[in-house]
Amino acid sequence: MISIGASDELSGQAVLYANTNDALIGEELFATGAYLGAGASHAASLTVQDILRWLVILSLLGGAAAKFFGVI
Repeated sequence: MISIGASDELSGQAVLYANTNDALIGEELFATGAYLGAGASHAASLTVQDILRWLVILSLLGGAAAKFFGVI
């Protein structure tokens, strides 16, 4: 039997982590639909989130490099 627990409260996360095999910590709470296979839209939203996350990381690194080299 698979049991998945998720909570947005710190005390709830501690209890679920200790009592379930697959506790969802942090942003995994919002990916529950994709984990349960609810549909292709859930998997697509996770892919888009990953792409946007990498774009933010690259823009931050690019801005830091531009500042370091005196471009801005």
